[in-house]
Amino acid sequence: MPAFFFVTFAGRLTDDETWDWVTGSGMAVLTFLTAPWSIGLIHQVLVGRRPCRYLIVAVVLLLFSSSWFYDGYMLWRDGTYTQRWAGNLVLSPFIYVAAGLLWNLEAKESKGFHDDSGFRLSFLRPDWPSRPIDTRFGPLVFVSIPFIVIAGFVLVAFVGWKVGLFR
Repeated sequence: MPAFFFVTFAGRLTDDETWDWVTGSGMAVLTFLTAPWSIGLIHQVLVGRRPCRYLIVAVVLLLFSSSWFYDGYMLWRDGTYTQRWAGNLVLSPFIYVAAGLLWNLEAKESKGFHDDSGFRLSFLRPDWPSRPIDTRFGPLVFVSIPFIVIAGFVLVAFVGWKVGLFR
């Protein structure tokens, strides 16, 4: 939820005239709804568990959520194609992939009293995309940090900020 609010409303603090609440919230919601499935599906195609035709759907979802939605909205809103499209096409997929990996994290099912500290990516399970048996969040707290840092770094480091906090 904090990421949604940041991506939705932080545009007013940047020098990016294209970042408004529609682009921020639209891309955030699309990422939330599609990234876990899309990233899992891409992995399964690459390791041979799904046919290649699934890769087309997964990549289209990735590109639509992280770039094409933005491009289409800018064209509709401004009547011209934004010059920021290339930067967005290069950077936003990093956030999308990090989100997809983050939301595929799950605790490993405990096999005994002493085995309670594991995690895995859910799309590695043979029964993916079914719900995980172990729904604990505790084992995922620290392993989530790198994915959050990747997304935060892309959002903060590659944007011009009007406030001194991120300069």
